[in-house]
Amino acid sequence: MNPNGSRPSGERLVVCIDYGTTYSGAAWAMVTDETPPSSDQGYVVDRWEGTTDKKVPSEITYDERATKKWGAELSDQPGVIRETKLTLPKPSLTDALDHLAFMLSSASKLNRAEPVPLHLLKSSEAIITDYLGELAAVVRTDVRHRRGLVEIETVPIELIITHPGQWDDRARNITFRAAVEGFRRAFSEHSPEQWTYRLVTEPEACARYTIKECFIVVDGGGGTVDVVSYQVTGLSPNITMRKVSEEASDPCGSTFIDKQFMEVVLPERLGPEEFRKLSGDAYVAGHHTVLTPGLQDVRAKFLNVKHRFRGSSNPDEPPPTAFIELPEGVCDEDIPDRNIKDGSLILTCRDMEEIFDKSMSGTLNLIRRQIGQIRDGGFQPRTIFLSGGLSRSDYFYERIKAFARNFQPRINVLRGPTGLEQSSTADVFSSWMAVARGGLLIGLGVDCVTPAPSLPCPFHLGFVLSERFALHKHPESLRYTDSFDKVERAKNHIKWVISKGDLVPPDKTIEQELKLVHKMSMPAHKPGSITAVLSWEDSFSGLPGQLDKLTAPQIVKLEYSFETIPKDMHHRLWRRVPKMEERPEHCVLTMQLDVSLSHRGVDLTLLCGKEKDLLGNTATPGYALARQFIPFGQGFAR
Repeated sequence: MNPNGSRPSGERLVVCIDYGTTYSGAAWAMVTDETPPSSDQGYVVDRWEGTTDKKVPSEITYDERATKKWGAELSDQPGVIRETKLTLPKPSLTDALDHLAFMLSSASKLNRAEPVPLHLLKSSEAIITDYLGELAAVVRTDVRHRRGLVEIETVPIELIITHPGQWDDRARNITFRAAVEGFRRAFSEHSPEQWTYRLVTEPEACARYTIKECFIVVDGGGGTVDVVSYQVTGLSPNITMRKVSEEASDPCGSTFIDKQFMEVVLPERLGPEEFRKLSGDAYVAGHHTVLTPGLQDVRAKFLNVKHRFRGSSNPDEPPPTAFIELPEGVCDEDIPDRNIKDGSLILTCRDMEEIFDKSMSGTLNLIRRQIGQIRDGGFQPRTIFLSGGLSRSDYFYERIKAFARNFQPRINVLRGPTGLEQSSTADVFSSWMAVARGGLLIGLGVDCVTPAPSLPCPFHLGFVLSERFALHKHPESLRYTDSFDKVERAKNHIKWVISKGDLVPPDKTIEQELKLVHKMSMPAHKPGSITAVLSWEDSFSGLPGQLDKLTAPQIVKLEYSFETIPKDMHHRLWRRVPKMEERPEHCVLTMQLDVSLSHRGVDLTLLCGKEKDLLGNTATPGYALARQFIPFGQGFAR
């Protein structure tokens, strides 16, 4: 990749991917610098195996030989992994403890005589990488089919990666790493210099489709509903917009409608014994969402009911009732008080409205707050534009239209074709594909400014430290006893803080902190050094923790001294540890290594005396002991 993001001359392939919680899509265009891109340029990928839809389910499964099946091929496959996108944001402490408890409970169900299910050995990043690698292979096939025998290996590729508007650094980084690795697998003949990567938020991509005066974009995805409001400030020569509200998000997407049915309504209606026939006793999910064949069958039938549910808005028609046929052997006898009859689960209109309730309430609250922000700024919203999978729901659409009618002046509600019927060529502009198509147009720079490229970090970065010795982590040869605190430690251990392929955004610095301890027999100015390690190994499953196991690492010494610390501050910074039994009296200085990752490279700053307040803001800047800059030029050389 060109580090400054400039586009190569000649033909190039621009691809936008919309990786969703429940469904994913992609769009692409082949363009040249000589011909300005246009809004009607490009194609939506629709060659998914097993479906005629414009999107493909975000699902994958593995068999005991690690063979993958994915997308719409999973009609009756065991152990389908889905909703992986929901695991990406950093969990709260409560969520992390819940996950741990669930993992321990799942582990107790493992049959030690059988192989461990492969999904238990894979991280969310690895699963998404495998999935997007399969998706990228279909994109490649689609390009070849539509463009003939084009020499695709010579064409530079610009990959546009969309993501929710309010996502933390961890979720954005994992999505970026998985997309980059997945597409590089499918286009393996391309060198790193032939790739350019750009990030676009899903609300921004959707907003590219509306040019009404002041409008609200509601992107109803699988995991979250994201909203943001814009005002169009110009139409010529380019469409220009500015935000008139803060982006907001709520975990009330379509997945939570499914969860309400699958995890609340279905178990309550069937009862523990009958529900166990669907879910099984022994299947272990780990921290992934995994469905057995019986649950997949019921879920597929519920999704059909959900997509076609319209509510009871017409007083002249009786409220609709839906029947979900249960698999053979489940609820063979009628249970009238639970609305189970003739082997089917009966869902009344009221049942469906309650199943939708969390999603609808969350979405309407988001819109209500957006309208308030817009009006507080002196504007009037004219249009609500719906996109994403939820926009296909007639009930979702009608509820928002009814809500919008309560405001004066009245607010219009727009969406594209539902995508439930056969699509025509014009339907590529439908609401369901708005993210992929809008992201593609932004990547092409059609009537807008193309976002600056993001970079994958070209190397791993770690630091050689001594950590407490553990038999399961360290070889016996690395064990030693610290002469000061008498703790057994492992020497030459590497603490990795940045991984090769990590997201380096164009407009933000990624900050990390590393706590270090310097021990001495008494406060002194004796200098020291920290060893930084750069590695270019392509290790997707993790790097070794020992220096001698790396192949051709680069060593960078960060030399430091204490000359910047005023002598009258020594007694405050050095903590005296009294003698106790075999432990000698000594002094401890706590230091902080700040690691800043930006487009230029990596800045290392070693500090002591830096303090933060209760809100996490810097209260005392401390004293700089050493600084070192590692430019990315070193990484591109490899």
